[in-house]
Amino acid sequence: MASHAQAQSVSDLSSEGVQKLLQKWKLDDVFGAQFLDLGFDGTMLDVLEEDEPLDNKLFPTVSKLHWKILLRKVAELKAESRKVTSRRLASVDTKNFMGVRMQQDNALITFGEKEDVQLVRTGPKKLLVQSSLDVNGVLSSDSLVVGASTLACSSASAGLLRYVDKKLKICDGQKWAPIGGASEKISFVTPSGVLFSELPEQGKGESFARDDVKYCLDCLAPGQMEHATDFRIGNSGPFTFKGSCNGVCEISGDKDGNVKLSGGNGNDAIRMKLPLLKGDFEYGCTVTSGTSSHNRFGMGLWAENNIGQFHSGNSAGNCGSINSGNCYFCRFEQTGCMFRGSYGTVFKLDGIHDLNAKFKFVRKSGKICAFVNGAQRGCYSQAYSGDMYGTIQNDGGSSRNLKDCYYKSLANKGTKKGNFPFATIKAENADKTAITDYQVVGGNLPKGMALDKQSGMIFGQAEAVESAKTYHFLVKASGKTSPQQMPYTIVVKTRQPVEKIFTDFSIGSTSPFKYVGSCNSKCEIAGNTNGEVRLDGSNGNDAIVMHKPLLVGDFEYGCTVTAGTSSHNRFGMGLWSPDNIDQFRSSNSAGYCAQANKGNCYFCRFEQASCSYRGSYNKVLGLNNIHDLNTEFMFKRTGDQICAYTNGNKQGCYSQKQAGPMYGAIQNDGGSSRNLKQCYWKVSISESKDGKPAYN
Repeated sequence: MASHAQAQSVSDLSSEGVQKLLQKWKLDDVFGAQFLDLGFDGTMLDVLEEDEPLDNKLFPTVSKLHWKILLRKVAELKAESRKVTSRRLASVDTKNFMGVRMQQDNALITFGEKEDVQLVRTGPKKLLVQSSLDVNGVLSSDSLVVGASTLACSSASAGLLRYVDKKLKICDGQKWAPIGGASEKISFVTPSGVLFSELPEQGKGESFARDDVKYCLDCLAPGQMEHATDFRIGNSGPFTFKGSCNGVCEISGDKDGNVKLSGGNGNDAIRMKLPLLKGDFEYGCTVTSGTSSHNRFGMGLWAENNIGQFHSGNSAGNCGSINSGNCYFCRFEQTGCMFRGSYGTVFKLDGIHDLNAKFKFVRKSGKICAFVNGAQRGCYSQAYSGDMYGTIQNDGGSSRNLKDCYYKSLANKGTKKGNFPFATIKAENADKTAITDYQVVGGNLPKGMALDKQSGMIFGQAEAVESAKTYHFLVKASGKTSPQQMPYTIVVKTRQPVEKIFTDFSIGSTSPFKYVGSCNSKCEIAGNTNGEVRLDGSNGNDAIVMHKPLLVGDFEYGCTVTAGTSSHNRFGMGLWSPDNIDQFRSSNSAGYCAQANKGNCYFCRFEQASCSYRGSYNKVLGLNNIHDLNTEFMFKRTGDQICAYTNGNKQGCYSQKQAGPMYGAIQNDGGSSRNLKQCYWKVSISESKDGKPAYN
């Protein structure tokens, strides 16, 4: 039995339907991904004419031959659609035919002794056949209606059709089985479009994948450490530099546990971004060849109670200089290990300069010990059981390198593993059983991520991006019936930097800076939003200060010397703490810091080429080259220590510590002066308003 139903027009095809056509035409490798990216559906195919020119900008990788084949196939498809949809059974003129004519509305013809076969006229142009009907040939009809037969399905009724519960079914000799239409299709539970993260505590519900997160299967839950060798530094890695290094940051690391010195200056340090060392753990490296037979690397552990004081411009990460919290460091160059606040050796590390020497920190029940080649060299008396950050340091000069670096938990052997994917594609058969065969058949997943064939879970770590990047791909689900496809999208974003630079030195009620009180007859310091500060007069002895304590966390605050009305530099810069900012005055070349009697304020007078501290003009630090054109000056705070620099060289540090938010100030001594340019402040900022990491 054959039936001709009205065909679907080309314009009715979905993007999924277009992808199926490309596969049928064997053009999916050429056009599949590009059509998916452009959202090509039947409407777009329908407007293509057979002489349509190839748009090289839209399809830069498509050859003219493939384009001609596509246009030919589309033309054939449209012609077939018109042919099928226009077919109708022709009317027959019966006036010259001989036969039985019953000119009664209520007419019938019966057959058989018991009249069990009947042809009945039931209305205008309506005939009812009351019996079974066999057709030896082809049955053609403009349309065919199948009834809701109540016959049981058996071998005798095999091949019968019926329409029940909005489903067309056929008797296969044993049961009524759905056929055709949506009833037999695989259906996707996960809707097409952008996928959302399902990873708890690390972005669940976000419409993007984080490039600094590793989504995994059969692994420990996020926050539980197993065995890791990733020592990459930067956006895509778990380690970071904090603050500037000594000239250039020369430590480099990779995902396979290799750490090396890529220079000869050294005195740098890196640390983990997060406290990955939890519970009982090991943290170690193996010594390997480098540019010297001497080992100038080192490793350290920092607690959360003082990690804010870590900085990269020191061969111990500043652990040897701080006076609070818990940090532990071993300097391989000195063949010894030290504790916070001192470079004095707590215990020695014999054999640490030898090739293939294996060093590790081990913590058990809060007790921290160091080992070389499996032999315990010593333990610290200062126990710590909280979460910790791992660090790597380097002393100056050429050095051996490190390999096989790792960190692992000693407490997770019995911890149950699970699946922590970015997202899961779900589809089901018509009988609601789950699909267990998924494939990406078009487009591309983000590099570094994969689709698990059986579960539909998407896992891995996306390759680092500089800004949001979008990936389109097509997933095929195969099951009990014909495979079905669905397009999806993953957006990958990167974590915003934690430092931000500001250059607005304008002065006024709505600007960052202000005058406080009267100046000396005239307020002569002028600043703009581009970091330029100049003396607008010659009287001087003025000062400006920030409206709010904008210098938070680790910060830099500085300017570059430029030409003015003199070859002498009479400007200066200062820092004030909130507990004495009420004593600041604009009518003084130090903002009145030299007369203040409480709190912390620090000021450098470029005219005197020196820096002073609250309550005195006495010199604490000297400033080399501060009168020269293009000399770069900055205050830099790391942790709670404040130092002054010219041209990147440390001129000295204050013994008076200040860790809280601070106000920046600019002062001027009397007389004509050079001016300042490229003024800025760089601070560590909260990454988003709600305190969560921000990604872009």
